[in-house]
Amino acid sequence: MEHLSALATFLILLISLSPKPTTATANDSMVLDTKGNPLVAGRFYNVVPATKSPIQGGLTMFNNDSPTCPEFIVSQSKLGPRDLGIPLVFFPDDPEQTHVQHGSSAYNIAFKYLSILPKCYRLYTTIWSVSAETPSNNAFVVLDGGKGDEISFFKIKKSDDNNGYIIRYINSSNLGDSVSKDIGIVSNEQGVNLLSLSDCAIPLVVVFVKAA
Repeated sequence: MEHLSALATFLILLISLSPKPTTATANDSMVLDTKGNPLVAGRFYNVVPATKSPIQGGLTMFNNDSPTCPEFIVSQSKLGPRDLGIPLVFFPDDPEQTHVQHGSSAYNIAFKYLSILPKCYRLYTTIWSVSAETPSNNAFVVLDGGKGDEISFFKIKKSDDNNGYIIRYINSSNLGDSVSKDIGIVSNEQGVNLLSLSDCAIPLVVVFVKAA
């Protein structure tokens, strides 16, 4: 009897010392950064292509005609320690949501405000949107959005191979999936990798790196 009591005590102690499941494992819908931590809404992250992606560099802002007035969102041509792009932040449609989730949740996405923006000859926002109301057209992802605007919402989904995530544009008053479309890459004549909703776009699979 004493042996059974000792065994029970040992099992209870073993269970109490076992590692507790993290929030990420408890909720499989959470988007994770490259260190395996859940993305926190309102915190800055760099978005870079996944290892198996043919696109190399992190996401940043670009305008060939006016470097001080960026309009388009692009992926840099290479990926190195200085090529992680510009940090961005996710604002959930649901203000009570504290973490970024893949699936049905919708977000406004905004780049970190840069010192070059006040030099613009016109006011720009850093919130993502698209260049056309119909995403089935050759629309590009641009800096023309508004926080809470129906045409400025995006979702995140897991890639088919689970090695990264895909950002998906939504254009619907009820945030449904009927007119949503994955973001990909289209290279222009100068070799700039523009984020686009084009049917000809190269699929863009990304991972999230917590900004320093």
